[in-house]
Amino acid sequence: MAPPLYVDISSFQPSNIDWVAYRKWAASFDGVARACFRVCDSATPDSHFQVYRKNAIAAGVDILIYYQYVYPQYGKPIAQANFLQSTLGSIRPYDKLMLDYEEGDPAATADWAVRWLEQQQLNYTQASLLYAADAYIRSRLQDQRLPLFDLVLAKWEFTPNERPPCPPPWSHYNYVQFTDSMSGIPGINVPVDANVYLGPERSVIVLTSHGEVADFPDISQFEPGESEFECGFFSVGECLYAGQVGKGSQGTGEQVDVWADTHGGINTGGVSTDDMHNLFHQAGLQYLDITAINPTSHQVNDELLIRSSLALGYPVIVTIPEQPVIDVDLGGNPYAPNWTPSGNHIITITGFSNSNYIVHDTAAIVGGIFGKIASQPRRYLATSLHISWAAQIRLPWLPALGGTTVSGVPTGWKDDGKTLTSPNGKRATLGFRNYILTHAWDAADVILREDTAVAHVENYWTSGAGNILTCNYTRLGYTTARGVYKIGIGNELVGCEAALAKCEATQPTGGVPQVIVDDVSALSAFMTPAANAFTKLLKDSGLQP
Repeated sequence: MAPPLYVDISSFQPSNIDWVAYRKWAASFDGVARACFRVCDSATPDSHFQVYRKNAIAAGVDILIYYQYVYPQYGKPIAQANFLQSTLGSIRPYDKLMLDYEEGDPAATADWAVRWLEQQQLNYTQASLLYAADAYIRSRLQDQRLPLFDLVLAKWEFTPNERPPCPPPWSHYNYVQFTDSMSGIPGINVPVDANVYLGPERSVIVLTSHGEVADFPDISQFEPGESEFECGFFSVGECLYAGQVGKGSQGTGEQVDVWADTHGGINTGGVSTDDMHNLFHQAGLQYLDITAINPTSHQVNDELLIRSSLALGYPVIVTIPEQPVIDVDLGGNPYAPNWTPSGNHIITITGFSNSNYIVHDTAAIVGGIFGKIASQPRRYLATSLHISWAAQIRLPWLPALGGTTVSGVPTGWKDDGKTLTSPNGKRATLGFRNYILTHAWDAADVILREDTAVAHVENYWTSGAGNILTCNYTRLGYTTARGVYKIGIGNELVGCEAALAKCEATQPTGGVPQVIVDDVSALSAFMTPAANAFTKLLKDSGLQP
């Protein structure tokens, strides 16, 4: 079956489209008719939008994608996002929103796009699409927050049956605009922009009666004789045994407890971010660190990112300090009745409602520290959670994330949970270990030089001090600013070759210069007698026969 096609139109095309004919053509691919309309730009409604919308819906077009062409240089992202909402109004559950991002002005930054997308997420409680060209993405949109939103890739050099490379930071796309001049589309008598849909489209997220994205098991992390710091282990276990809404959790609280204990929680003194990554790997859960959330990030932005993840159906595991937390239903701190809140804690955010997060918290208990788990889920005031680290978690029925995918131990390698050893005995630990385990790693790409501290992680690209791990085909780098990443080894090689060529060019030609030959001869003439004299001295003293 040919991939489904649909058009992208605006007031540049005629208003008198035969939507019945178009709908029949668009639905002929997979039974679903799609169309994309411009609603407005930054301040002016599209003059054809309302008639397009009315007639397309009347003709039975199944999915409409509404977009705004923005001019970042003319206004702030939240105001422009709200202008789209005021122009568009409410939409059907399966319709979509899209940011058309093309302007070359310096104001058109990745952060501007993120803020527009986040605001639209709040306006419509669904994730928008982002439309941009390949070169534009590579030069302007290198922000790890953006893969939270599906990409519509503009690449006009391809046919509907070809698949252009996916520009980072995205790892995949579901839509490609492959031409700006497709002719012969039934119902439209002029050439138009045309797109191919590659699916699957993100479905409307079904929530529990409490507003959670899944059915989670309930369990307290406290048991006599066991560590009191197992929150990270239990949060991962709750996601591991979560079930689709309406189908119940896939495991019991006791199964979560057993999983946490057997994976090291029973004796833990707490966990680091690397430890959490290892737990995700051991649970087989795909995750994506929301790197824009950190100890210094702005709380309002953090909340928008968390809500964006939840609106797509992904729970978020977070690290928070205990002391500020407010349980709305208790009217105060949920831990204070049992101990003095201090230090950090890990919980799972599973939904949101108005100004509150809906959470599963295995330390929220009643009846003393070894009491029973409080009724779950809990409602925590969003502004009382000072999140320092957050990771999206992909539950099995959700689309793949654009981040870290559990891959496994390469064939012939060994891993003991802390140290990954390649077949030649060389080892990787911490972030380097985690990177190899969570990427499609060639088993022959063995470690040649273990973790090495260096003053410059890259010699021919701007970088600071950090660490490197050198493998047969790959070199990994680590800096505090970037974390672990794959070094551009080709760039390093080209830089080395250029430096070598420059060095060779400065060397004299025609053999060894005469002055050096003369100096060596003079030195030899001096040393030979000295050596002979020394030998004679040894013989005379009887030290040498």
